[in-house]
Amino acid sequence: MPSLASALHGRANALNLVRLALALAVIVSHAYPVGGLGIEPRWGGATLGTWAVLGFFCLSGYLVADSRHRLSALGYLLHRCLRLLPGFWVCLVVVGFGFAPLVAHWAGEPYATADGAAYVVANLALRMTTFAVGDTLASVPMAHVWDASLWTLFFEFACYLVLVPAFGWVWARRHTVVVSGGLFVGSIVADTALRRAGVADYTFLGGLVHLLTFFLAGTLVWALRDRLPSHALLAAGSVAILVATSAVGYSMRVGQLPLAYALLWVGGAVRLGWARRTDLSYGVYVYAYPVAQALTVLQVPQAGVVPFVAATVAVTLVLAAASWFLVERPALRLRSRPWASRPALAHEAGRPGAGLG
Repeated sequence: MPSLASALHGRANALNLVRLALALAVIVSHAYPVGGLGIEPRWGGATLGTWAVLGFFCLSGYLVADSRHRLSALGYLLHRCLRLLPGFWVCLVVVGFGFAPLVAHWAGEPYATADGAAYVVANLALRMTTFAVGDTLASVPMAHVWDASLWTLFFEFACYLVLVPAFGWVWARRHTVVVSGGLFVGSIVADTALRRAGVADYTFLGGLVHLLTFFLAGTLVWALRDRLPSHALLAAGSVAILVATSAVGYSMRVGQLPLAYALLWVGGAVRLGWARRTDLSYGVYVYAYPVAQALTVLQVPQAGVVPFVAATVAVTLVLAAASWFLVERPALRLRSRPWASRPALAHEAGRPGAGLG
């Protein structure tokens, strides 16, 4: 029976496709509040969009752990910045100087170039301090909110920082299960303590720690990747655990590892070479919300949720492709520079699964 590491090894795994599916799930979930079409679909105490975001964090924990294990601290941080920031910054500019004036013209709303500049500058540091561009989007259900999805990126980068010291010395890189397991258990303990203290998930600290539990679940699965078999029965069992715990309201507390394994198994079981080379998920994630808001101004949601989602997906995929081929992929090519890498340790060279992320 192949291990999870061997199933995900090579250029034919479908993790990019899994992430794209999660990004599309966010579109479906957001369509309801953005279009004024009712309450978002919920399961196990969370919306469909929340589950998709948690899935993103699980996959990031797996991929980013491999990156940190292979790279110096500086190289690792450069890789992470190159993956997140160029696409994010361009998205801010596209929204502030593209979407906002165009939609303001359609809606007969005021727009000033200074409003677009203020939006871009206020959010450059990755943490979203404002979602508004002047007084645009005043007449839609989610008024003045241009890109609500971007709030998670700051939390994701914060999770990246946790791994900087975690694998910062040779002993840690040789005992990844102990280190990863300790981090995961510590995050669960911290999350539980915050809940008992009345700190909710939607606060900054509560949200960060809760998301960290899913991120570190992915990291722990990465550490166990050579020992964990890749098997459909284990994936089905993981889904069964999620369903059972959701029925009693505990999936958000104990579902981290089952969710991580199930998504990673799908990524290894589906073999698609093109999906490994092309990653549209990030572009879909960052552009879907402003696209949906623009379509709402054009009253597309009045046709119903299915046409609204279909139109949002169609337009977003075009922007996501442009983001990948014109911004993200060129930025990622800088990762091959000598100053952005560290030679693999002797004991890790050639291991199955090396080179992900």
